[in-house]
Amino acid sequence: MPVTSRARVADLDVALADWQAAGLNVPPVARAHKLAVLSKASVRRVVGRMTAGDLVAFHATLCRVYCPSLK
Repeated sequence: MPVTSRARVADLDVALADWQAAGLNVPPVARAHKLAVLSKASVRRVVGRMTAGDLVAFHATLCRVYCPSLK
């Protein structure tokens, strides 16, 4: 999924609260509605990693769309 520093614009954008702990320089938004699959060779570098708390929030957002029976 894309992670951007642009302001939240879609209902499925997730603001990452622990962005500094994730190793990022600015507060980002993860765009849960724009998932993509990349090969490892396509990834040039890792700039940060989501914390457990942000992963829970992101997972909840994904489940609103893709797991409606689990609500």
